[in-house]
Amino acid sequence: MKVFSLNRKFVLLLLAGFLLISGCDSEQNQVLRWHAIHVSGEHSSGDAHLLEMPSGDFVLIDTGYEDFFEPALWPYLKKLGVKELALVVVTHAHKNHYGGLIKLAQNLRIHRIAFSAPDGATCARESKGDRCNLEHAESVIDTLSKNSEHAVVRQGDVLYQGGAELRVLHQAQSMDDPRYRQLKEAGEKFTINDSSAVLMLEFQGQKILFPGDISVTTGQFLTHTMHEELKADLLAAPHHGVTPLPGRAFFEKVAPKAIIASISPPPFNSARGQPLRDYAKDANIPIYVTGELGSLIFSIDKQGYSMERASE
Repeated sequence: MKVFSLNRKFVLLLLAGFLLISGCDSEQNQVLRWHAIHVSGEHSSGDAHLLEMPSGDFVLIDTGYEDFFEPALWPYLKKLGVKELALVVVTHAHKNHYGGLIKLAQNLRIHRIAFSAPDGATCARESKGDRCNLEHAESVIDTLSKNSEHAVVRQGDVLYQGGAELRVLHQAQSMDDPRYRQLKEAGEKFTINDSSAVLMLEFQGQKILFPGDISVTTGQFLTHTMHEELKADLLAAPHHGVTPLPGRAFFEKVAPKAIIASISPPPFNSARGQPLRDYAKDANIPIYVTGELGSLIFSIDKQGYSMERASE
């Protein structure tokens, strides 16, 4: 009986060890997928970044224009089998970043939306065409808040945790920092683009930076006030990779291994895209342009990333 008892304990210990190792292997083998969905048509730019979290949740950063919802964003989500979104984050109040929100909410369940209404004075300076429209942005937020939890985007907030962490690295309107006064005093130099939420996604030691459309002013501020915090393995190109861009010092601080630009070829291949193309050439890193390659899927794990073109 004693021998049997010892054997039984030994077997139980082996089993416990096996389960522990299996659990560790399972965590180590997890993969996060970033779908950079092409919602820019043939001559424009727009962002829609779908994060397929290891937990099984889907998180969407921006939506692109309303006009590209039916032909681009919605077919992609349907083909992937997305029936609900744990979170939608809007980086800033330009319609090529939030225009598809209402139709999105009409077609699937959005549990939580993080969207800050723009600063009125800044918005008023550019309220022409598809630029900032405070009344429209507030109306969209009000409509979606009836069926989804609404959160204002604030600097330092952790927007999602579930095997991966998505946090707000910088958000102009929510800053309580005396160093930031220079931006608010910049007058017409400060734009709605500069008020973009800068988001950092971390997963198994890998980092992805989503800086919205930050431009010269915020780019310079971040370059001068942040150091290691800006470093990322992958970078969604600010302002779709075309001028006005943060200065080269910003890209050097981020030091990405690859850059993804959500934009159609005509503007990116023009003089407006030359500064980013020059940086990438000098740094010997690739730029993946959705307008040239179509929607892209980045599979990310502790080893790094791999990229593939999404099937049509």
